[in-house]
Amino acid sequence: MAELERPIKHALRDPELPVDAMWQTIRARTDRQRANWPNRFRQSDAVRTPAFAAAISGVFALAVLGVMVLAPKLDRRHADVPLRRADGELLGVLDAAKRGAAVDVALSDGSNIRLEAGAKLVAQKSDARQVRVSVVRGRVWFDVRPRGPRRWTIDAGDTQVEVIGTRFSVQHDAGRVTVSVEQGRVGVRGPRVPHRYQSLGQGEGLEIGPPPSAADARVPAPASPRREPPPAPSPPAARNAPTAASRATVDALLEDADAARLAGEYHRAERTLQRILAEHTNDARVAIVAFTLGRLQLAKLAAPKAAARSFTRAVRLGLPDALAEEGAARVVEAHAKAGDIELARAAAKRYRQRFPRGSRSASVAAWIESDRSGPR
Repeated sequence: MAELERPIKHALRDPELPVDAMWQTIRARTDRQRANWPNRFRQSDAVRTPAFAAAISGVFALAVLGVMVLAPKLDRRHADVPLRRADGELLGVLDAAKRGAAVDVALSDGSNIRLEAGAKLVAQKSDARQVRVSVVRGRVWFDVRPRGPRRWTIDAGDTQVEVIGTRFSVQHDAGRVTVSVEQGRVGVRGPRVPHRYQSLGQGEGLEIGPPPSAADARVPAPASPRREPPPAPSPPAARNAPTAASRATVDALLEDADAARLAGEYHRAERTLQRILAEHTNDARVAIVAFTLGRLQLAKLAAPKAAARSFTRAVRLGLPDALAEEGAARVVEAHAKAGDIELARAAAKRYRQRFPRGSRSASVAAWIESDRSGPR
């Protein structure tokens, strides 16, 4: 049997000594670790902090990347949201001529459109930010929800009406455009608009005549040196027709009246419109001039009696179909505000006889009930 390198008796001589030495070694190491713990913590923190910051930076970078990738898709999806009718159908083409009566359309954003008989409207563009429609013919009323999410633009030929929230009407027939504002404010822009832009407020309106024809633009030929026979007498209808010179004069006066009104010189605008009515009785626009004068007197000059006379004259001269009902209703309003209740009731009776289902029936009834009712 081989001998052990170390006799067992030596190992078993004092069995507690190796154990005590082991525990002493463990305690000494533990004490050193405890004494050095703050330094170890700082060292570990110094090691871990960059790694932690790098991890946070990576997460943030991924989030930014996700936003950059997804945001355009979300934006496109939001931009593709069109304005719809309350029944869920797209706005599309609205043609009241097919029904032979007025058409009322409620929209998904709370706005409303009313096409008078024979009118036609075409939606050109509609998304989450803007709506653009075209009045092809006839008169269309717009009741746009104030502070809505979309900006509205209405095209009528080469004229644009810009609006944020209001109630107004646009009529477009044979190149002639008429804009009337009941509430709010609109901007009218176009090459035939005075100064190319006009801002219209409550109770104000603007009529834009048709573009000049080729015949109006021709330059007259120089006079012949030969002696010409005297012209034959003109028929009565031709003698009453306005000449090109008178049309030019009326256009200049209308522009002057618009400029005075926009400058707040309402009395000067009133005198200019009255001059047109006095000096150009044969002009085809005198009825609309009288109507415009009445609105100016009622809304800006606080002269309801004078306004009643102007509105009555406009109705008698024969307003176009697009303004006929409005003119008859304004006669009632002006008489009521002037305190002439009997005249207002008589005008209301005439209005109901002519427009038994008129869109202004509620306003007419309210004006009769109280002569202090505001314009509606």
